[in-house]
Amino acid sequence: MQELITAICAAGGALALAILGFLSSKEPFDMRKFAASILTAIIAGVGVAVTVNYTATDISVISCLLAFLTGAGADASRKAVAKNVSRG
Repeated sequence: MQELITAICAAGGALALAILGFLSSKEPFDMRKFAASILTAIIAGVGVAVTVNYTATDISVISCLLAFLTGAGADASRKAVAKNVSRG
């Protein structure tokens, strides 16, 4: 159960950053652009859940916050890399 909650927190962080980016862009919604963030959220969720501390018996607010920020960082990193790769 701890892994599932951690995965949801990480995916939520990535999706929250994607939604904030959409809201600040003032562009019409494009599902194709948002799909990359959804994929990043899934990958971040699985990645963080795999590395969660298995010795802890319960999940804390701090571990949820760290998972959330890790997911947001994964989406921000993906966007930064895509921007720099497209520049050449």
